[in-house]
Amino acid sequence: MPVDDDELLVLANARGRTIGTASRSACHSDRSLVHKSVHIIVSGPGGRLVLQKRSLLKKIQPGKWDTSVGGHVLAGETVEQAAARELHEELGISGPAPVFLYQYLWESPVEREFVTTFALQWHGPITHHPEEIDEVRSWSLAEIASAPQDIFTPNFLHELSLYTALPQPPLP
Repeated sequence: MPVDDDELLVLANARGRTIGTASRSACHSDRSLVHKSVHIIVSGPGGRLVLQKRSLLKKIQPGKWDTSVGGHVLAGETVEQAAARELHEELGISGPAPVFLYQYLWESPVEREFVTTFALQWHGPITHHPEEIDEVRSWSLAEIASAPQDIFTPNFLHELSLYTALPQPPLP
């Protein structure tokens, strides 16, 4: 599905409270516009993490390994609705509700996002969206740690540090 630069994203303050909307292109060209996004960490058998390799056609971090699912919250959506939509769009998973984990403010040279992260254990089929994702693969924490770190997005590495600091793995 092609990216719509005019699509309206939900704006937030630094605490995550909704304060308005702005176009995707505005959010990605003006770092003062903090917008909401969702991430879902999908784990499979043996606790392996499902990661997506971002399409080479992506404007931000093309070809890098990233969190299982990630996307923006669109105008009129809750973070839970956005998570369900992104989970289906990116990995073809429908039905189970991901479990809330945490929230944080992410800042990159391109944008600022207020991220809400969820977790989901999934043992079924995955069908990734080829325009968004080049490849999907499950990784052990040891494989991630031993891989060259520059193959991952900086946001994923930050996300992983938050996830692994949790007192125990989340259960859906």
